[in-house]
Amino acid sequence: MRAVSRHAGPPRSGESPTIPEPTYAERARTLAYLGRSGALATLSRKHSGHPFASVMLYALDAHGQPLLLISAMAMHTQNLQADSRASLLVTQPVPQGKEPGDPLAAARLTLMGEGRVLSGGEVAAAREAYLARHARAAYWVDFDDFSFWRLDVADEATMTAVDRLGFRLRIRSGERLHGVRIAFPREVTTAADSRSVLIEMLAQARAAT
Repeated sequence: MRAVSRHAGPPRSGESPTIPEPTYAERARTLAYLGRSGALATLSRKHSGHPFASVMLYALDAHGQPLLLISAMAMHTQNLQADSRASLLVTQPVPQGKEPGDPLAAARLTLMGEGRVLSGGEVAAAREAYLARHARAAYWVDFDDFSFWRLDVADEATMTAVDRLGFRLRIRSGERLHGVRIAFPREVTTAADSRSVLIEMLAQARAAT
């Protein structure tokens, strides 16, 4: 009788480890991060109700919101000044040296929200994030007619408080802003406990979808 190590060779049938799949939200954030440009759609100021699309370079802020560097002379900027509603279409980048395939088979993401010009302390952080993605923009970033804008995505959730029994979220959906409290499945007493419980809750939420 010969002993065979189970660590040698490929795993037996049915023993392959389960690889967790990313959620749709995680896939969307990844695609937005990988992208460098997209199609910005604004509402035309000259032709009321008609969409106006522009090729747009973008970066992301610390919360994953798109940052734009745009000129006051550009039509899309004038459109945003008249009506802040906009959307940004991002498609899966084609790797360098690869032939583009069927565009309808590629991943794509549309972010809808409202454009807002940045001011004060927000500008420095936006400038750093944008130039890290688009170094050539250093040639025009300080022109007087250019400003940083952010597309505030319509639906988002921010954790505003946490305690031993649960946490509170501020949720924005379109123009509606409301709060909700979510209870932990058990009491936590340390930061490590909180992290473990949050991971468990995330796993349960993924399993339910």
